[in-house]
Amino acid sequence: MKLHIENIARIKKTDINIDGITIIAGSNNTGKSTVGKALFAMFEAFYSLEEFVNDWKPRDAEDILKKWGDNLDFICKNLANVKRRKTTSSHNLQTIYIRNLAESKKTEEIRMILENYCIKHLELYDIQEQFENEKVQNWLNEAVLNISDVMLDYNSEYAEKVGIKNVFLNVFGEQISKRHKKNGDKQSIIKSKVSIEVQSLDIKSVNEVFIENDDVKLVNQNFKVDTKAIYIKTPETLDNFAFIEQYQSPLRQKQFIEEKLSPYGVKMDYAMELFPRFGRYYGYYGGYKKDIKSIDSMESNAEMQKMDAIIKDINEEMVNLMGGSLEFKTNEGTFFNDNDYIETFKLNNLSTGLKAISLLQCILHYRVLKEKSVLILDEPEINLHPEWQAAYARYIVLLQKKLNLHIVITTHSPFFLKAIEKASEEYDIFEKCHYYYAHNDEGDAVIECVDENMEEIYSKMMMPLLSMMNDMGL
Repeated sequence: MKLHIENIARIKKTDINIDGITIIAGSNNTGKSTVGKALFAMFEAFYSLEEFVNDWKPRDAEDILKKWGDNLDFICKNLANVKRRKTTSSHNLQTIYIRNLAESKKTEEIRMILENYCIKHLELYDIQEQFENEKVQNWLNEAVLNISDVMLDYNSEYAEKVGIKNVFLNVFGEQISKRHKKNGDKQSIIKSKVSIEVQSLDIKSVNEVFIENDDVKLVNQNFKVDTKAIYIKTPETLDNFAFIEQYQSPLRQKQFIEEKLSPYGVKMDYAMELFPRFGRYYGYYGGYKKDIKSIDSMESNAEMQKMDAIIKDINEEMVNLMGGSLEFKTNEGTFFNDNDYIETFKLNNLSTGLKAISLLQCILHYRVLKEKSVLILDEPEINLHPEWQAAYARYIVLLQKKLNLHIVITTHSPFFLKAIEKASEEYDIFEKCHYYYAHNDEGDAVIECVDENMEEIYSKMMMPLLSMMNDMGL
């Protein structure tokens, strides 16, 4: 898999190979995190794109039926010779027909739906015999023509652009495109691009997003994204999972973790975020959509056994390091069981280093990680002692080898970088590791592949530490 980034945030242009473990190393403010954010945004946007487009159409159906329904309500009020409209009853009636209207494929279907709706509306005023009235029939004919024009000539490309823009704006804090430099032309249009290229059986497929000044202009989708990228930004995320066992459905547990792992406020369902009225008629319960992906999420017997074996192997290594393990108690919650204590510990009382390791155990236990998943780790070494950095690096390499993951890691620690390199040699996946060095060049973030020149990256990353030690007389 290849990620292409052009004029996004501080990055002018770069290509990143993601096949195994990809390390983006360098000092602060050099575009490292932008790589992870761009990859996450692409997966998040295309993962639910089809759902978003399909769910947006009922919103348009609701708007247009409300307009024509209100007109019909005035006609009914006058024909019934009453003083007040039955506005609430009228709007409640509309919700019954919105989904069918949105799913209609022909003008004849729309006419049948509106005829039925019209009769039921007349019944609200007890004047159903007025269906053949000239004013009612004129309303029906005009409504069929107008609603057919909107529903049968639906612009799904526009909906795609809105859905993807919503994700990118969330991830990049409403500043997607590269900013104008002080000595540049402030009025110029900055054209940005993010793409992911995958190859299967010698066939290359590319998903592309073209952006101009933070606005998505074109979307090309040539392969389906059927998994979400997992982004771990802070170990404190583990605190959210203290009571996850209260969710009885494994799918609900997995959905909850995926949502809480997202560090940029991206919602699981964009349409629910934009159009909350869907909940009245489109099958939403408790903030989550129905389990439309439940069948795809189920593991086969062989997959379950394989994952159980992998989890057991990795958990054993984690327990040896942490001196304990997470304990998942049904109907009670998740706790940390320390080998030196009788009582278990609540997650929010763990050290940040313990949380970092435990978070990996948690996402494994709930099957959030699976074969060929995309895992993004933003500076995972920050809260870890060098000894634990080396152990954490071993877990990451072991996970990649066992599950064939696509892992992107940003770091500014030469110790963690070396630990990854050493562990990849030990587990014989050295060829599946790619190393990049991020630095600034006149304000632009430059990210270069250094697979063939690792000594250069170590010398540059160690130089500040050596200078500090020299100043201290060490």
